[in-house]
Amino acid sequence: MKIGFLKGVATGNDFVLIEDKGFDTDWDRLAKTVLHRKKGVGGDGLLVLSRLPEGYKMRIFNPDGSEPEFCGNGARLVVLYLKDTGMEEIVFYSKAGRHRGRMRDTPEVEMPEGRIERKVDDGVIVRAGVPHLVVEVEDVNNIDVVSEGRKLSKKYGVNVDFFEGREKCRIRTYERGVEDETESCGSGVASVYLYLHEKYGIKRMEAETKGGMLTAWMEEKVWIKGEARFVFKGEMEVSL
Repeated sequence: MKIGFLKGVATGNDFVLIEDKGFDTDWDRLAKTVLHRKKGVGGDGLLVLSRLPEGYKMRIFNPDGSEPEFCGNGARLVVLYLKDTGMEEIVFYSKAGRHRGRMRDTPEVEMPEGRIERKVDDGVIVRAGVPHLVVEVEDVNNIDVVSEGRKLSKKYGVNVDFFEGREKCRIRTYERGVEDETESCGSGVASVYLYLHEKYGIKRMEAETKGGMLTAWMEEKVWIKGEARFVFKGEMEVSL
């Protein structure tokens, strides 16, 4: 059967979004096919939205079929998608809990409850929905992000963020499940912000990523915002 989809980009991080209308399909298997850049639509993640009585549920699948708890950039595309539903307050759920969103100049999303988990030899492990190793460096452009990121990701079982700066910083991220450097990572930006907020009292952070600028700040929880857009829509043939 044919399933409709939207292709979206959030600061260079690209996703395929499908609204689940009761499809009986194996989403992790479908993600491996749909996200393949030569054999499918291509993308860093598959976003699956389903309706609940209390709102919407977001699931995210990586190109290897794994399902993380949350994705900050994907969540911003969900906010963009839901802004036309007439909801007074955009509310949706993920494996990490309940989230709020709002549309201003760009989509803004409330991240899951974050915490600094522990210091390790190579940096600090922070959880902002998903675990990240935050590594402070002198110059992110002098880092082999793929090689070093893969090594550290396997060592600790986490995503890896290399960063420099404070209120204005540069961040590059190696994402587990994608197994490569991505143009940006929302939960990575939130993780770096949490670390800087706890250590230096940073109130607001402007982060430069390869895919563009993201901003993080603290309300009751960490919020992030940045550019996001849908670039095309289509249909795919799926074997259920």
